[in-house]
Amino acid sequence: MMLQERDRELLLKIISHCDEIISDADYVGTLENLQTDNRTYRATTQSIAQIGELSKRLSADLIESTKEINWKGVKGIREMVVHDYVKLDLEFIWAVMTEHIVTLRSVCLKQLR
Repeated sequence: MMLQERDRELLLKIISHCDEIISDADYVGTLENLQTDNRTYRATTQSIAQIGELSKRLSADLIESTKEINWKGVKGIREMVVHDYVKLDLEFIWAVMTEHIVTLRSVCLKQLR
């Protein structure tokens, strides 16, 4: 599949937000530290929301070619962060920060190659 320029730009932005989230996870180090670091928590959830927003603009071709990512779930997390912020489960956010984002970043990089 030939990557469209718009998808390329969106993927680069998504990767940038992934990098920020990975850096945030490294900075706080543990779920327990995240519980008391409101600034990092807010920055991370903002990046998660941005990733969800950017993913809404990806082409159908790209989404179809990256089945290892649940794009509907990525968009859904954005909705949770934006609309149900006070109900967010901290353990879920930590899993996103330390597991899911790493996978998303890897898949996005693969598409750029």
